[in-house]
Amino acid sequence: ISECVVTKIDYSSSEFLACLYVGETTPEAIIRNTLKDKLLPYEIPRRFFRCESLPRTLNGKISMREIQKCIINKINKEKTYGNK
Repeated sequence: ISECVVTKIDYSSSEFLACLYVGETTPEAIIRNTLKDKLLPYEIPRRFFRCESLPRTLNGKISMREIQKCIINKINKEKTYGNK
């Protein structure tokens, strides 16, 4: 994982932390186990999503609005195609 962003997602009347990362596809269990040694349990995101690059603004800053849209789109695709 070369870059990542964690954000709070409000989806379907629930709130949770989600992580969008850049890098090779990595099983969530491996990421979670790595984070257990570094973060408190409530700080570990519930969901992890891979992307080719993090969305950025014209100024080169990470676009949190686009990050949240990207994560919600990925969740909706999972619901549509029935996989996690």
